[in-house]
Amino acid sequence: MGWRSKVAAALASLSAIGTGGTAVADEGPDFISAWTGFDGSLDSQYGYAGAAYAFGNDIDSDGVIARIGFGGGQYRTDGANSHLVDHYNLDLMLGYHFNIDGAVIALYAGGDINFHNNDDPSTDIRGLEPGAKAQIEAYAPLSEWLFFAAFANYSTAFNTFDASAKLAYRINDSFSIGPETAVLGCEGFNQVRAGIASAWRIGNATELAPSAGAAWRLAEDDYGLYAAINLYTRF
Repeated sequence: MGWRSKVAAALASLSAIGTGGTAVADEGPDFISAWTGFDGSLDSQYGYAGAAYAFGNDIDSDGVIARIGFGGGQYRTDGANSHLVDHYNLDLMLGYHFNIDGAVIALYAGGDINFHNNDDPSTDIRGLEPGAKAQIEAYAPLSEWLFFAAFANYSTAFNTFDASAKLAYRINDSFSIGPETAVLGCEGFNQVRAGIASAWRIGNATELAPSAGAAWRLAEDDYGLYAAINLYTRF
């Protein structure tokens, strides 16, 4: 479902910070970031895009950041009456970016709107529902070549949640790879993931981040594969 969009975007942006977000300092600091991507997994597919703006004109420094994200896709519900549901979402949040001894923490709060085009009249997970949303992103370098990145959010709209973490080894200044884990879901869907995430830096300000692995739907005792790709840039 759509929650993977935030994970991919957050981890891509954080790894970009970790690999030298100030590499374009000679051209002035970056104050806008943008991302887009696609996620396909066990009984779910999702496409998304988003952007963030740093009010202090430097997306790497301490300061206030506004971000917007939107997307749409399809998932299969849990239960005996399992069926496909189209869904769309839009969120707008305001947050603060902290630098703490080489680590990065970003906290956000705001609102979102979720629409689930569910034809089942007996379910509560259908139609349009606004919600309050909170989000945290974290990045910590463990050594010159090893770093940890994590992400989590929760929305009151259909009790939507998503959390993910990865430990990555930076092979060189342009490529990193490592294991990732995630859990995501809402009132009618849940999934646990474990796989490999990687990131290729393209030039000074763009990063391509593919990932893949195994996915489990615990409520259905079912499993399969997932794959995702995210493109992140800043200017």
